[in-house]
Amino acid sequence: MARIETRKRAKIDEFQSRAIPKKITRMESSSSCESSKIYPLNVSYITFEYGPSELNLFKYVAEEYEFLWENLKKICILNKNSEPEDGLILLHGDSKNVPELCMDLFRFDAKTTKFESRKKIPKEIECVVVCYLGNTSWTDDKISVEDVKRTVKDIDPCRLFFITDAEQDEAVTRIKRLHLCPPLHVIRATSDMGVIYNALYNTLEKKLNLLKNDLESKTSTRKVAVYKSQLEALFKKLQERKPTATQMLTEDCIRNLKDGRRFGVVGYRLRGETLYVFENEKSPEKEDKMKGIKNLIQENFKGKVLFKTLTSSSYNPHSAINCGGYIVNIDRNMRGTIGIFGKIKGNLPENLTNSHRIVALTSGHMFMENDIAHTIDQLSRIGKCIWPKVNANPSSIMPDFAVVQLDPAYGRPRTHIYDENVFIQQLTKTFLSYRKVFKFGATTGETTGRIEKIDNFEMFDKEVMIILPENREDPQKKFSEEGDSGAIVLTRDMNRLYAVGMVYGDDFDFGAECETSLKECIAFNFKNALDHFTQRTHISLEFNTI
Repeated sequence: MARIETRKRAKIDEFQSRAIPKKITRMESSSSCESSKIYPLNVSYITFEYGPSELNLFKYVAEEYEFLWENLKKICILNKNSEPEDGLILLHGDSKNVPELCMDLFRFDAKTTKFESRKKIPKEIECVVVCYLGNTSWTDDKISVEDVKRTVKDIDPCRLFFITDAEQDEAVTRIKRLHLCPPLHVIRATSDMGVIYNALYNTLEKKLNLLKNDLESKTSTRKVAVYKSQLEALFKKLQERKPTATQMLTEDCIRNLKDGRRFGVVGYRLRGETLYVFENEKSPEKEDKMKGIKNLIQENFKGKVLFKTLTSSSYNPHSAINCGGYIVNIDRNMRGTIGIFGKIKGNLPENLTNSHRIVALTSGHMFMENDIAHTIDQLSRIGKCIWPKVNANPSSIMPDFAVVQLDPAYGRPRTHIYDENVFIQQLTKTFLSYRKVFKFGATTGETTGRIEKIDNFEMFDKEVMIILPENREDPQKKFSEEGDSGAIVLTRDMNRLYAVGMVYGDDFDFGAECETSLKECIAFNFKNALDHFTQRTHISLEFNTI
């Protein structure tokens, strides 16, 4: 997978090699040579790409902050203590594979977790420190107490945690008696790690505050002012973790938006304290009723409401037969990406009995029923579209995906990019918000990004994902471009690959007042689209690899 390498290499290298402390001899004798062995306390600096949903926002803000800090460093001298850290230090005596250990303890994806082994914890590195003691470390003295004390003596107790696998209360009590950290920071491996996740957020927020104070002491220039504004935006992102006193989008307001669908409301998006309402081109017979709906929406929303009429040019969908390759609709003069290949399960419908079971999925705006799909050179026919059905009022619906049934004579396509099993299941908004994702499109290949928006954005009665590119070094690079429509949006969790969305296109262009980012990408929830297809057609599709 591209961009697995983290930008933390420079900070990892700050762990300078030092002499290994002498092992403390065991104070108690043992009946066996193995049981009397005292294991050294290993120090590993851990960074992760995919972790638990609780840390999605942490990774998003940490990566944005790092990019901001590196740019600021080019124009002014910064406080070293504000330097970004998006990992943690793990102390362990266990010989188990470290990425696997991190997956067991913190739910970090083992395939993309990186670690660097070091001799000691450098004082200049300020991050969360976790000491994992294993199952019998304390009861059998497998790790020296003095070794632990010496290793963590300079660590702020607020950043220090102990984890034990031991089920006995005695093990936990013994650690607490050392008074090395607050009692709540002594955790069993089977417990919720929320207290550690909160410490990661607190450490990150402290870094942001240090930089904010640093910038306040410097001469303000236009560039510095821009970076201050970006820093303030990151503070606001962190505030999203905390419950708000008032809910901007009330139930009455949502009901008004739903009622407005009969008269032309096709979607809405909440950005800060502004609600954008999208409507189809006005029809004279519905205009009076629409005025009443608009008044109700404005009355029930506790902020600013902007209405925007959609036209055919308001939004811009992206448009060799292989997964991640191009697929073309000659009649519509459009090209998109084959996101994934699937197979029709069970008995074929009567109208498809002489057809192939293999289907290719792409973006819903690419094809309608009975449209013919071709290769990129427009010379070879691939197959015929069986979904979506032709709609009498196409402006009232935005299809999720198109299903093209391959011709039996076409041959066997290359059905995978990563050759990994793919899982499709309903994932929560909490899991998806600020989640790191990636896709493989026919135009741009593999790109990575983060789901910036998953709440309070609907188009044509469908929840919409907004994805921002992760490649901050190239401000012009988007998550997807024209021709990438149909690419599957993927993420990783606990060594599994999940298909979470399908790329539709660029953000909707509603004018300057909408404050929209040109780098945003729109994607639909793939599981919802698949369920909708099955309900309407009674055809079940199965997907194995991608």
